Amino acid sequence: PSSPAILSHLLPCIDYPEYILREVHSSQYIYVRENSIEVNQPTIQPARSNSVVGDVLCCGHSASDLVVLDQVSVIYYDDLIMDEIRNDTRVCNPCQTFCCGGRGEEVRLESTFCGGLCYRGRRGTRGGCCSCCSCLPICIPVGCPDCCCPCAARKTLYVENADAAVDIIVKARDNAKIRLNVMDR
Repeated sequence: PSSPAILSHLLPCIDYPEYILREVHSSQYIYVRENSIEVNQPTIQPARSNSVVGDVLCCGHSASDLVVLDQVSVIYYDDLIMDEIRNDTRVCNPCQTFCCGGRGEEVRLESTFCGGLCYRGRRGTRGGCCSCCSCLPICIPVGCPDCCCPCAARKTLYVENADAAVDIIVKARDNAKIRLNVMDR
């Protein structure tokens, strides 16, 4: 590794080591299929510690090594979150990416109501907001972060060209709905 992994978290001006960035980039993909989209957005986490010092000081994690874990999800076109598909790339994305880093342009899949102020909640979501997620419909304010409300019907995809990705996904979704005779619910 070119720099200790902990520095990437503490100092924003230090990027992840090149071998980790290559591995993340080579693992990312979005497959547009006949009835669904398969997305892999890998995450970076500390590797397991191989020393007693690492076990004690870093809770079993390595202070200098990182690993890339795949995070694959499949989204079907008749899923609730396919209601709205839009380009949600931040303003001045190239400049902000240069200064602060970034993961690419953003495509947002979501299901909102109340004039776009609330997300629909998903019932039975693993790691839901509260114990009642499986039995009650949930209204989640749009500003609520993912870590607090994982049951919100939303997903962000990171791509190189968000406008082209939105066109491709919308066209594939609409074709699948026509082919399968699925009407909006």
